[in-house]
Amino acid sequence: MPAPKRLPLVCLLALITACAGPAAPVASPTPPTASPMPTFQATAATVQPTATASVSSPVPTTEPTLEPERTPEPIDGGWAQNPPTPLLMNAAVRVRISELNVRELPSTSARRVGTLTPENILVVRSLPFEADGYIWYSGVVVSATGELPPLPHHLLGVGDAISGWFAATKGSIAYVARVEPRCPAVVDLRNVAAMLPAERLDCFGDRPIELEGTFGCAGCSVEISGKYEPSWLTYPAPDLLWEQPMEDPEPIRLRFRPSGPDLPAQGSIIRVRGHFGDDAALQCSLATFYPWDRFADDPPLHEVAAVVARRLCRQEFVVDSYEVTGTDPDFPSS
Repeated sequence: MPAPKRLPLVCLLALITACAGPAAPVASPTPPTASPMPTFQATAATVQPTATASVSSPVPTTEPTLEPERTPEPIDGGWAQNPPTPLLMNAAVRVRISELNVRELPSTSARRVGTLTPENILVVRSLPFEADGYIWYSGVVVSATGELPPLPHHLLGVGDAISGWFAATKGSIAYVARVEPRCPAVVDLRNVAAMLPAERLDCFGDRPIELEGTFGCAGCSVEISGKYEPSWLTYPAPDLLWEQPMEDPEPIRLRFRPSGPDLPAQGSIIRVRGHFGDDAALQCSLATFYPWDRFADDPPLHEVAAVVARRLCRQEFVVDSYEVTGTDPDFPSS
């Protein structure tokens, strides 16, 4: 019997950042990879909410001058509790200034690991963190051409992709801008699974869609510290829908209400009807540890802003109903 697989979480939430390790880039007066919401090795997708960053102020031409590089201990900051236009975890953003620094930690004095230009597009992989007067996010570069690949291509990064923490805003000045979502002409599992969670919410809102695939995650387990409420909508559960079981880079995660329907059997081929943007997202709350504390024996939990938690929950696919159309003969036994 094969050894159980653990679900690596893209830390968003599982939403979140709690899973991630010290992400890389950080912006200093020049301004990325994080945690709960997971990316699987038999990959599972993770979660997070919708937000559109719009800035009316002039686009800055440069970032503040770098100070001598040094990593502060500890970091003087925390999850942003009042971000004016929070970016969504798993949203794509493009650099809108001539140079943007990426750092090991969210601090202007942390080590710089790279510098980005307007040709770079990143995917946000963390909750917003406030420090040194900036709102920071962890992220990873997925394009160096200024464009995202068309669906159904997955965003797997560019070569030795730069990742770390970057400064997204300082007051009303924004250093990055949201990228237009890739909305598919054909709504099927192959296309929807290749979309970023933020793109799904942008493209479909809360309207019902139907997807068909294999349900389950043989031998998967999830262990993440934190507070996730309501747990059925926020905790990174291994209830996954695959086109190619245990091989897809990003399967869709399904959310089943406590009131039902019940989960189908592992390995079932199902046609599922559901939606993003569920009203239950209004009740979501989240507390998680900072990613650089993940190896600590008992890392303290820190409350995430309500607006951020709710937007993350809106990215989850909530099941309304399903029908079993068969059993996948190739689904691995646990």
